[in-house]
Amino acid sequence: MVKRVCYNADHSYMLVRLKQTWYHYCEIVQGTVSALVAAESKGRFYDSRIKVSGAGGKFGCRDRVGAAILAGGQA
Repeated sequence: MVKRVCYNADHSYMLVRLKQTWYHYCEIVQGTVSALVAAESKGRFYDSRIKVSGAGGKFGCRDRVGAAILAGGQA
């Protein structure tokens, strides 16, 4: 269940909270984030369009410094 979505458009970086865990997503466009927020079922949209699978998924950024970006720092 999607609990919260935070997005930094300048860096195309998103944080999503599912239950009590935050997940980081990089190089994700505003349109995808807007569609997630507007979706009738955020969970289904997240699972089908965003969710990380395999080797980091389409928007995975485990090798990047996402928290620094959201805080206004440099990656």
